[in-house]
Amino acid sequence: MSIFGTVRTQCGAEVPTLGYMVWWNLRDVDITQEWFKAKLDEVGLPGERYAKKHNYRSAFIRSLRAMEEKRIIRKVKEDGVRLVYQFTAENLIEDDPENPRLDYIPETTVEIDKEAYWTLDDFGKALVKCDAVLKPILVEAFNKNRQTYNSSDLTRYIQKIFKDHADIVSLRAQGSVYFVPATYQNLISQVSQVLSAVPQGSAYLEHFPIPNVAEARETIGRGVETEVTEVFAKMDAEVKEMLAGSDEITDKWVSYRQNKIASIKERLLMYDEVLGDTAAKLRGDFSILSKMIKPRALEL
Repeated sequence: MSIFGTVRTQCGAEVPTLGYMVWWNLRDVDITQEWFKAKLDEVGLPGERYAKKHNYRSAFIRSLRAMEEKRIIRKVKEDGVRLVYQFTAENLIEDDPENPRLDYIPETTVEIDKEAYWTLDDFGKALVKCDAVLKPILVEAFNKNRQTYNSSDLTRYIQKIFKDHADIVSLRAQGSVYFVPATYQNLISQVSQVLSAVPQGSAYLEHFPIPNVAEARETIGRGVETEVTEVFAKMDAEVKEMLAGSDEITDKWVSYRQNKIASIKERLLMYDEVLGDTAAKLRGDFSILSKMIKPRALEL
């Protein structure tokens, strides 16, 4: 079944299309997990699946960045149990106008007990070492950043939504401009509704139909081929390294990669019309790779 479609012109004629060129603009976005979940649910997308809290490391790093003005924050040590950062104040000394200089004074050391955080899910209790004045500020920043999304967060979720519920092909090496097949026009509309409702900053999604002509098929085919070839090269190297260096390959390791290969081969079928003979070649490459992936237990 074709994933492509048609659009109707103002004069009533139907024009065959491959899909839509899609891009979005996100600037100074500042939304909460709660808002994002509610808006996704409102347009018919699974909010619970995408509106997640950031993990503790991401929330902590974001909090540190917000506190970097006039100080340098660097990681001192990390192991399986603790994470240690040092705060160093940076001050401009101008007692000699001819020779101004920067002075660095250690302010405090911040230590997080990872096990305490995993057990209690309470950053304040896991923050076992910190300046008394700084601690409540850092805890408040952490709790806010744990459930706040910025522009880059929203971009990541948009890409995931398109990958999970449709298909998306990058048309530029630098990203930012994508192709989405015509079959998924409704999803484009859903995502557009979410972005247009963003209350803080500027957010919108733009799209227009791509006609089913040779030049467009070539561009989209090239994008699909580039993405799939990169995935193949990475998997091929990974599989060969595993086969050469491990005496035990688990069923779980095999199952994950076999499922991934099956998914890629299905994706290639979607784009037969634009890939031509390249689709069959790529499916053949993945079939060969699939035969290489077999469980291998350690013989004792």
